[in-house]
Amino acid sequence: MPMERVDHHDATRTGVSSTAVAVAYARAVESAKAFPLSHDPFASLFCPPSAIEAKGGFLLDGKQTTVEMRRFLVDMLAVRTRFIDDEVIEGYCARGLRQLVILGAGLDCRAYRLAAMPELHTYEVDFPSVLRHKASVLGGVQPLMPRHPVPAVFDGTDTWARSLQAAGYDPSTPSLWILEGLTGYLLKDELEATLTQIALLTAPKSRMVSTFLGRNSPPSTQMHRFFTNDPARLLAHYGWVSTARQMADVAREHHRTVRSGDYYFVTSDRVSCAKL
Repeated sequence: MPMERVDHHDATRTGVSSTAVAVAYARAVESAKAFPLSHDPFASLFCPPSAIEAKGGFLLDGKQTTVEMRRFLVDMLAVRTRFIDDEVIEGYCARGLRQLVILGAGLDCRAYRLAAMPELHTYEVDFPSVLRHKASVLGGVQPLMPRHPVPAVFDGTDTWARSLQAAGYDPSTPSLWILEGLTGYLLKDELEATLTQIALLTAPKSRMVSTFLGRNSPPSTQMHRFFTNDPARLLAHYGWVSTARQMADVAREHHRTVRSGDYYFVTSDRVSCAKL
């Protein structure tokens, strides 16, 4: 079942649903390997690799992907997924975090595949059409943790933040936030508004893991809007102490080669109230 195009306030970014399908494809290919770096048994439901290869690839940002591009996506997404999975597990087991917020969740299935975290309330925030598509594909599959879909649009307003709290999120309790592949799609003022809302919603001892495109980033799409080579400095303004790592360096630790240019994995600790 094809995904609907998202109803985005910016018509040039209505194709972001295609990136969610690309992520599912990459995770499905990686999961089928004998020794996968990350494993998502549900990814193939959204994007069966055999069907994609039979068609000669898929459209991403309106262009047909090449074999080389698809191989890059598989390695890149394997490293990124593993990095964030490890952060989620550490947040629950070592930091005692019991709230997980995934902004721009896409077809993320962590609530369905990460076991032994039954008290982790997971809030998946994304466009209504994306969340509807996920629900229709997964059908009766039961999540392994309490899952709360939060339909929203990132348009620089606080509507998503109000929806998040209405879904049960508690701002007074430490939480873990995931901004995976999201920041690059936002305009500068939209990102600033989003980070402001996150700052208002996070208690001390919260954690955030995010990704940022640098100015010498991998091949990007015309939907990408925001680039920075100093994400730690940006996030410091909102009360976070951060460590930024190049994806290529993380990939080498897992014996993968990803020529990623400037692409950052950022882990951040909430230590103070932001001076907003």
